[in-house]
Amino acid sequence: MRRNVRFLAGFGVFWIVCVVIYMRKGNDSQGPTENTALILKVPFQKTPKAQVEPPGVKIPTTRDERLSWKYFNEKAYIDKTKVLPGEDAYAKNKFNQAASDNIKSNRNVPDTRNPQCQNKNWRSDLDPTSVIITFHNEARSTLIRTIVRYA
Repeated sequence: MRRNVRFLAGFGVFWIVCVVIYMRKGNDSQGPTENTALILKVPFQKTPKAQVEPPGVKIPTTRDERLSWKYFNEKAYIDKTKVLPGEDAYAKNKFNQAASDNIKSNRNVPDTRNPQCQNKNWRSDLDPTSVIITFHNEARSTLIRTIVRYA
């Protein structure tokens, strides 16, 4: 029993030290204005300017020459995992991924809240909040629809 307690205590201390080191390293590597949630895991491969920018239009980039998130190519992102002709649309995700891929991410979604919630006046001086969305082997179209917000 004592051996297990010592092991768990040691593991807990190790875990806390790792989290602190990770948090400090993460704060030093990014500039203050860049959203770290938008960093891609694969290295960015810059495309030639002639393919990205129309003549006379300058597309803003970040400090390390990645495209700004506002110029995200949604269609190309979804097409990487799109259902191919002849494949079962239900096989990968147990829902009709072909139909999901064809739904626009910026569609109008009706407000289905209770009328009492719709009429409530919410405070506007709340602190900013982060939301963590965990996903693994999901259809990309559903992920995009989860994070896209149009007012």
